[in-house]
Amino acid sequence: MSQNKVNIDDSLTLFFITETHDQIKRFSKILLNWGQQEDPKKAVNELFRIAHNIKGSSGMMGLTELKDVAHLVEDLFDAVHKGKLKLDHEQIDSLLKFSDGVLLYIENGHWQEADWLKPWQKFFNACLTETL
Repeated sequence: MSQNKVNIDDSLTLFFITETHDQIKRFSKILLNWGQQEDPKKAVNELFRIAHNIKGSSGMMGLTELKDVAHLVEDLFDAVHKGKLKLDHEQIDSLLKFSDGVLLYIENGHWQEADWLKPWQKFFNACLTETL
């Protein structure tokens, strides 16, 4: 095993991986059904909560870059909830691609390699700029 690979024997790490995986799967499922929900506000609230949970757990694991981007996603859904932003198809597709990236990132264990998050940080910042 490489020195950069996280040791998943650690129970906290395994819990983080499992929980984040499940949350991202739920996040993606909600996005795939975007616009078809019986209660859109409930969907937005759940997406916000998932982003909030990932932000917190990433911070606990020392994954600062993921925590920072999850915070932007949380802010994005807060803006949607407040009616300041309406997500378009490009943004939904981008959120789905981001969630796929998070799955790969947490499952591969090479958490020091977080450069892939920089473009997402720019993208979500740009989305949030539209709310001003």
